[in-house]
Amino acid sequence: MDYYYPGSLLVSGGCMDYQTCLNQEVRNADTCMYRGGSVGTTCTFCDPDTLGNYRDVVNTTKEFDIQLLIQLALDMTPQLQDSSSPEYDSFTKNLRQEVDNYIQGKQGSYITTFLDLRSPRVTMSFIVHCATMWFNSQSYIMEQLTAALSTRRFNGFNVEEINMYTIGKAKCQSETIADAKYGTITWPPTDPGAIAFVQCPYQLESATVNRYAYRNCKREVDSSGTWLEPDFTNCPQVDTDVRDLENLANTDVTENNVEDISSDLSDLSSGWSDFETTQVDWTVSVIDGILQTDKSATSQDVIDNTLDSVNNVLFIDENLLSDAENEYQTSNRLVAAVDRLLTNVDISSGDVKLQRDNIAGLVTGVSGTGFNGLSMSYQHDGINSLTDTQISLRESESSLDDGQSGIVLPNTLFRSLSASKRSSIGKVSLSVYRNAKLFSSITQTNNTREITRNGDTVKVETKINSNVISATVPNQNIRNLQSPVVVTLRHVNAGENASCVYWDTNADIWSTSGCVVNYTSKTITICHCDHLTNFALLMDVYGTGGDMSEVNKLVLSIISYIGCGLSLFGVACTLFTYLKFRKLRRDNPSKILMNLCVAIGMVDIVFLVGVQPYASSSAAGCKIIAILLHYFLLSALCWMMVEAFYMYLALVKIFDTYIAHFQMKSALFGWGIPLAIVAITLGINKTDNYGIQPGGICWLFQIPFYAAFLAPVCIMLIVNTIIYILVMRQIITRSSSKLAKTDTSNTAVRLRGAAGLLILLGLTWVFAILAVDDFGIVFHYLFAIFNSAQGFFIFIFYCCLKKEAQQCWRKSLPCLKSPYEQTTSSNTQSRDTTSTLDTNKTMKTTVQSKDDTGESSVPTGQPTNSAFRGRWQVQVADPKPQSLA
Repeated sequence: MDYYYPGSLLVSGGCMDYQTCLNQEVRNADTCMYRGGSVGTTCTFCDPDTLGNYRDVVNTTKEFDIQLLIQLALDMTPQLQDSSSPEYDSFTKNLRQEVDNYIQGKQGSYITTFLDLRSPRVTMSFIVHCATMWFNSQSYIMEQLTAALSTRRFNGFNVEEINMYTIGKAKCQSETIADAKYGTITWPPTDPGAIAFVQCPYQLESATVNRYAYRNCKREVDSSGTWLEPDFTNCPQVDTDVRDLENLANTDVTENNVEDISSDLSDLSSGWSDFETTQVDWTVSVIDGILQTDKSATSQDVIDNTLDSVNNVLFIDENLLSDAENEYQTSNRLVAAVDRLLTNVDISSGDVKLQRDNIAGLVTGVSGTGFNGLSMSYQHDGINSLTDTQISLRESESSLDDGQSGIVLPNTLFRSLSASKRSSIGKVSLSVYRNAKLFSSITQTNNTREITRNGDTVKVETKINSNVISATVPNQNIRNLQSPVVVTLRHVNAGENASCVYWDTNADIWSTSGCVVNYTSKTITICHCDHLTNFALLMDVYGTGGDMSEVNKLVLSIISYIGCGLSLFGVACTLFTYLKFRKLRRDNPSKILMNLCVAIGMVDIVFLVGVQPYASSSAAGCKIIAILLHYFLLSALCWMMVEAFYMYLALVKIFDTYIAHFQMKSALFGWGIPLAIVAITLGINKTDNYGIQPGGICWLFQIPFYAAFLAPVCIMLIVNTIIYILVMRQIITRSSSKLAKTDTSNTAVRLRGAAGLLILLGLTWVFAILAVDDFGIVFHYLFAIFNSAQGFFIFIFYCCLKKEAQQCWRKSLPCLKSPYEQTTSSNTQSRDTTSTLDTNKTMKTTVQSKDDTGESSVPTGQPTNSAFRGRWQVQVADPKPQSLA
């Protein structure tokens, strides 16, 4: 039998006389080891122990793979880098064939596979499968290929460099994986490029065939294998309840087993807190199957169990419901299932009332020809369970009592129908959903509408702010009523701009068509609609956050950008100044100021980053921005409170004010308290307290905003205001005899700066708090304008107007010195500063020190008994002046 390799290598196996074979084998010295010429190589091998003629038994050849890289004298271009471009196709079209032609016959046979082009110089990448005689080494073959290719031209370009690498063909090795959800599976050794299938550790009782998991063994560039992640999609889970639920979903529901299946589903769906999207799908699928049976309309047990299952699904988080809707349309199917359950209920034994935590249903018999109207009323806050809610039904068109929610169907409800249709009507089904999460999981978008405010047409973001009430007449389409259906809905949260909407089953959206607001207050809204369906109240529960005109939004954004830029510039210059000159940062107030600058600077940076579109486009990124903004805003306010407290110690209390480790305690307060507040906010509801808000900002939601931000801000502003009043009172009432004139002047300068900063920061946040009602836009502008001055005014007060800072910069930059200062400075340097004598012949010790500028820092004109507390100085007169010895 002969075995051919592509090219010129031929291996033949057969039987002959052993002596004849030996004679031919002796000639191998002349023919088999031949390395050149065109006659090729012929080898004979004798194997007296093997009678077969299989190639793998003969074992006279060997095969291996190498990676071939051929670098051309050509720079990579964008066109050649794009594998989809015409230039790439044209350049690479015949490369494999050219390489094959150049290397075939070079001591073996070869199969060439082109991979790609690489940069920076155009480098052609190939995988070459080599088959050669057993005695040819891989290095020898690579030498032959290099010699054959190095002098060639490809597409008109010379070869600059050739590199080759040996490639292994390792399989994906056997591996055992213990998966907590699906069990333990051992994957067998698998060839590269192949798929391994392993039977799932757990199987379904209802399944007629076994389930399998699979895993790809990916072929790498070097032809070795690498396991990819296993796919357990078809495998039942370890958890018994999950497998039982999947078993139910794979079981045909019949009249014989529907009672057992509905009971099992009620029990299994009670574990809704651990559900994933597949479990939601299985539950809804089983409900759909149950409703296909006659007993779903006649058996009270089946009806109760089915409604229990629906109620359990309505406990599931809205995000998971949305994911399940995207994958399996579960929410849409469940809305239809609830309608089908109630409309199919048999009422031959009387009206049916069903109440659960999240849903309530009533089915009552009516006559289409003698209909006197129908009223359903209940008292419910929209938050607590519907189970204990008292729901009343009256067969008349009667108005509801004060504070009640409900629906009133007019006695003219069926007059637009034909006589035959009216005679076929026998019942009306009514239902109440505790919230709208099932419908919201279908829309998955914020509702927006245009309103007129202060002469501007603006868009507001709205959401459902009531229960959802449904009224259905089986097999009838009730529309264009002469007398409206009256729906009274109680507000769940405070809000404004109410609109009445119904659920459009064709478009899967909340629509206002045919519904108008008849009356609205802070607590209820009365809607008039000319048709029947699911009714709800859509409100702007966010207040004025999203109701700003596009012009105002643009102007405020420009102000905010400029303001934050100025503020960031101011705090950066202030920090640079205080870090450069050690003399300015030696006291506590300066250190407090530097921490305040850091906090305000971080607020500006986070704000500038957070208002970009890419921040709000990502839910996770938006939450990170909101968390950082929350933290640094609180930190800025806390450091302002530390500043106020230190002012109180220095100017009001004065004595017994020493506090050990003051800076460390200040840091714990200024950075630690905000961290604790943010941590508590995250701990209560993870990251769900933060997110995108109306107007596109990333911030706290309404209730967390009040508790975790507005309350601390108000407390800090109140404390700062009280301290400011005490300090000002102390300054005004203190007699001039108790303070030297120079010290009064210095203190006044300091107080003007601190008071300006305090009022500026306080008023900024007062404007934010007052940005409500019709004057909200005015305070939005004031807040944006004054907020921009925070960091900039710090720079003005504590760098530009501060004498010490001016002196430091003048010393550091000689070009800022006046001629008088330069003369005075040179004269001062020649003086002896070891001691001085004042006109009152009072001896004072003067300590000379060097600051960062190289200036001699000599306090002069100070009493010998002085108490220093940072920049605040209280002088005490010396009772016994010393005389000169």
